[in-house]
Amino acid sequence: MVMLPITVIFMLLVIGKNEDCVGSIGGIICGIQLIPLIGSILPTEIALKKNFDKNGTRR
Repeated sequence: MVMLPITVIFMLLVIGKNEDCVGSIGGIICGIQLIPLIGSILPTEIALKKNFDKNGTRR
């Protein structure tokens, strides 16, 4: 929800541009949004490892 307004603003800026421009901007926005999504994997895995053993039972 935090990234939605930013995405909408940037996509509104390219209304009326050619398809290549819109596609490039959309791809860049998707790439930037992937950074925090991928970055959240490591802390989640660390927290899961602290709470569960290799068999999935709570410690």
